[in-house]
Amino acid sequence: MRFTRQYMNMTEIGSIFGTSGHKVGKWLKEIELRKEFGDPTRHAYEQKVISADFDRHGTYNVMWDSNKVVPLLQDAGHDPASPPPAELVEPPLLVGPFTVQPAEGGVHRVVGDNGDMAISVIGEANAQAVQHVLNVASKSGHLDRLLQKYQ
Repeated sequence: MRFTRQYMNMTEIGSIFGTSGHKVGKWLKEIELRKEFGDPTRHAYEQKVISADFDRHGTYNVMWDSNKVVPLLQDAGHDPASPPPAELVEPPLLVGPFTVQPAEGGVHRVVGDNGDMAISVIGEANAQAVQHVLNVASKSGHLDRLLQKYQ
């Protein structure tokens, strides 16, 4: 997943996961990046997952590195919303070959060679059919031609 900007607040990260910033704050505590009362932990500073600054009104703002925090939250078992918010997440690059990865509730992800999720599909057979079509289009060069045509 590629993001439209590197640093985001917890509300923005929450929208990537289809939840609130408050919930993200709890998740960050669970993975030891926030202290009990919300300040970043020493581990957060050491891992360089935050940018902390004072704004012009003297308020202390903490922004989180989306490229580091989102994968950490995914590793902790939290799935991004599908589809993710277009204003925060770049469209996936369609790069073959494609594989199928099961997700929750009978949903399967068709994922490109670059790790980007190309599409979510309900049902394993449907996911395998989409995977096959994308791989044929990719291998033949047709996918690249289509992408160039519509960009």
